[in-house]
Amino acid sequence: MAAVAVPLTACSDTTGGGEITYKVGGTTQASITYTDGGTQTSQETEAQIPWEKTVSTKSDAIVYQVSAQNSIPGSDSVTCEILLDGKSVSANEGKGEFAIASCQYTPD
Repeated sequence: MAAVAVPLTACSDTTGGGEITYKVGGTTQASITYTDGGTQTSQETEAQIPWEKTVSTKSDAIVYQVSAQNSIPGSDSVTCEILLDGKSVSANEGKGEFAIASCQYTPD
């Protein structure tokens, strides 16, 4: 079955400072990659979902990103979301076995 990514929402927020929260949802496990807003990238393989990670925002942040791929055969879908101080700024869903969902937020 082919993976299909379906964008749900994306918006920009000019709020400075605070917290970025990454969320991943779906079936049971995913391989997750996320950034700290700069050059640091982290990965968690076979992460149990739902999964959540909060990082402090940086004044010199370039982009905040999170992507997740279903890692269990027969998985149905995987979702991602980025929140800035509790407000959704990006969300996406991938459907199908081994689907990928990617979210990105670029501060103004």
